[in-house]
Amino acid sequence: MAKIESIIEGLQIQAKYKPDDWCAAEHDVFYGTCTSETEMSDADKARLEEIGWFICSEVDTWAVYT
Repeated sequence: MAKIESIIEGLQIQAKYKPDDWCAAEHDVFYGTCTSETEMSDADKARLEEIGWFICSEVDTWAVYT
């Protein structure tokens, strides 16, 4: 389960790369805006993973459990 700070920080990181994109939420997961194909810095990818985000293989986007 993610803390609100992790969700917000993760979205802020992704907004640097796709500021006008949409995000989504389902029952227990929040989907971000960036996919595995989005060019992101290694530091940002590492930080997303550090705070609980992961690439969801079903939809190929960064996600975090809520």
